[in-house]
Amino acid sequence: MGQALTALKMDLAWLGKKVPPRGKPVREKLRGMEGVIDATMDALHRILAELRPGVLDDLGLPRRSAGSPRSSSGVRGSTARSR
Repeated sequence: MGQALTALKMDLAWLGKKVPPRGKPVREKLRGMEGVIDATMDALHRILAELRPGVLDDLGLPRRSAGSPRSSSGVRGSTARSR
């Protein structure tokens, strides 16, 4: 779901670059849509954090530390994964 939201944000950024100079209402709408996506991503992160202790900790899986190779890359909505 995070990847889909990130793709939507990228598409909104692309659309924002295509809006003509007189398109202030369209730009404002795009900024509002980006805000909804950001809020949805924040809610998703909260939900996942709340689910983790009850589900994964009970299974004995260790928590991922901030410096681990599979931690967030610092870019909202994307993660860096090593193989």
